[in-house]
Amino acid sequence: MKRTQALFVLLILTALLTNSYAQRINIVSGSLSGLKGEKAVSVEFVYDHMKVGNEDEKAYLKRKTDDYNKKEPGRGDTWAQAWVSDRQAKYEPSFFELFTKVSNISSGSGKYKIIFHTERTEPGFNVFVTKKPAAIDATLTIIEVATGKEVAKVTIDNALGRTFGMSDLDTGVRIQECYAMAGKAFAKFLMKQ
Repeated sequence: MKRTQALFVLLILTALLTNSYAQRINIVSGSLSGLKGEKAVSVEFVYDHMKVGNEDEKAYLKRKTDDYNKKEPGRGDTWAQAWVSDRQAKYEPSFFELFTKVSNISSGSGKYKIIFHTERTEPGFNVFVTKKPAAIDATLTIIEVATGKEVAKVTIDNALGRTFGMSDLDTGVRIQECYAMAGKAFAKFLMKQ
């Protein structure tokens, strides 16, 4: 009897913990029904006023750059350049790859444009013994290109970048996976609407 109760408690805790880390997608306003049957959409990525953890991105970049430069001159500057260049080199293509694969909507000129605004990034960490996955929160605003009218606004909370092995020692790799998962999840969500 005690073993059954312990197993039941363990299952409940697992369900609660798994749910607390789950990616959530919500329609804040409007409807995604207009995108049904679309073959292409353009996507613009925006990183203005982004938080990193609970810190303003500018403050985070300065702190991390200074810390790395103190340990090894120039390392912080290289890291800061990669922080920005990884957006176009890694994050955005990863979003498109899985979004296109799941939704069959390609990136290009179309009736609608998606403005993908990254609100918060949690870079995570991997220090061999322990690790924390990266995560992003974003707001996607869908605009009708011809009129400039907002059709819908969607939030994606806690898109996790889960990687395995030692491939995620680089911050960019961890965050790249967040954008891939956001693309996949948004495509599935869109298909259900």
